[in-house]
Amino acid sequence: MQFKIIFILILCTVSFGYGQKKMANPEGFIQSQKKKVDQTWIRENPTLKPTKSSFFNKNNEHLYFVGIAQISGENRPFSWDDDLSFLQYLLNANPQTTITGGKAADDYFKGTKVRWNNTVDALLVFDNQNYKTAVDYWHLGEVTECAETIIFPNLFFTNVSNLSTSENTGIQGLVLLPYSASFKVKSSEVKVITQQNQTISGMGYDIDNDVVWDVFIYVEEIDESASYTRLYRNISGQWICTGVHLDQECV
Repeated sequence: MQFKIIFILILCTVSFGYGQKKMANPEGFIQSQKKKVDQTWIRENPTLKPTKSSFFNKNNEHLYFVGIAQISGENRPFSWDDDLSFLQYLLNANPQTTITGGKAADDYFKGTKVRWNNTVDALLVFDNQNYKTAVDYWHLGEVTECAETIIFPNLFFTNVSNLSTSENTGIQGLVLLPYSASFKVKSSEVKVITQQNQTISGMGYDIDNDVVWDVFIYVEEIDESASYTRLYRNISGQWICTGVHLDQECV
């Protein structure tokens, strides 16, 4: 009888630890996942000329996360998390998670999946339209369908009914956390100037409607099979690159 009681207690302890109601060491977990993601592809970022100060500043920049959003082939909004900065932001702000691994994470791709136990709302911006969504889960797979490509983590969001259509597949947009109903983000094609007086074309996003761009995203074509996307934030008038993504063609 005593053996059975001890055995049951052990099973309960293992089950609870696997579910992880609150991550005890978020930084340790992040570092363990970073070791699985190749970082040798990261390139130097052009320095952009200063602009007018607007929404982001030294006091509030850490309170928000801005990422590059896309629509998957399955019509789901998602964001690449190439450098795991999205995961880091979410774990710091919301440590209550459930983690699964292997086939429990995904039957085919396996890997590691993180779900947040509390709802984390987010704002999506596509084609100058704003949509409210919520974080669904973060996933770093072990298997890829595309040979000789780097496996990057994805952060998936809940579907948006009036956005998820086949015509939208692949379009690029913006994701902003935390969500606020007061945000009415406007976007437009813009050009910025580097310190070397080169002109770069991309998309500008105005978060607080003061006609000053708060975010700038542009794509650099590397070769026929790869492109490199950079996201800059206007922080107190200085353009700071805070997000990058390597897009690889699946052949």
